[in-house]
Amino acid sequence: MLNLIKYEWKRKWMFVTAGLVILLLSNVSIYFRGADPETQILGLIGFNMLLFFISIIFLFVTHVRKMSRLLFTEEGQFTFLTPLNGYEILGANFIGVFVDIFLLLITFSIIMLINFKLNDIEIVRQSIDYIKVTGFNVNEMMQVFLSSVLVSYSLLLVSIYLSMILVKTLFYNVKIKMILSFIVFILVSKVNSFIGGALSNFSINPEGIGTEVLLMSLFKVSIIVIFWYLVSGYLLEEKVSA
Repeated sequence: MLNLIKYEWKRKWMFVTAGLVILLLSNVSIYFRGADPETQILGLIGFNMLLFFISIIFLFVTHVRKMSRLLFTEEGQFTFLTPLNGYEILGANFIGVFVDIFLLLITFSIIMLINFKLNDIEIVRQSIDYIKVTGFNVNEMMQVFLSSVLVSYSLLLVSIYLSMILVKTLFYNVKIKMILSFIVFILVSKVNSFIGGALSNFSINPEGIGTEVLLMSLFKVSIIVIFWYLVSGYLLEEKVSA
């Protein structure tokens, strides 16, 4: 499994390096414009948020294409010749996904912390003081937020992966596999909504909009993710690679 992850990183390390260089040079160029601190920090925040969302979209396309190559190109035939079973192949994909997202979050967090440190202006200090006065637990909410992002993204990817695996299994000789995968993905999304509703009927739903509600939602989504992962791994092992 580790060898498969290393192989994928060897294929994309140049893109990662290029992205880091662009990020650093872009931030440095904003500093060299010599704007006043408040305008500068707002420009940095806006630019980095834009670049962050572009990076997320790029990663998403990369992750989907990765499974597409595995299932619908000759590359997949070589992967299935390895000693890895379907669960391990799928698991290696998800580990690679988590590493990508973790590095992306860490990189942009460090960049923004440096920007705030270098631009120690009144608006930043006021925001920090306001958070302290209200007693808002930033660490707890950030942990829940990041967990929500990871779990939700995992559900999206595992639903897409399952859709492509089902198309590979049921429509082996059809040429429009990606179009069919999109149609199947819509159906899988409907099933996700049904399962989520069913889980809500058989679970205790805390009232309000606090952390307890978010954690309960995370728990429900995690159950769906694990269920689809097991189904997808089984299909990969028994139907696709057999």
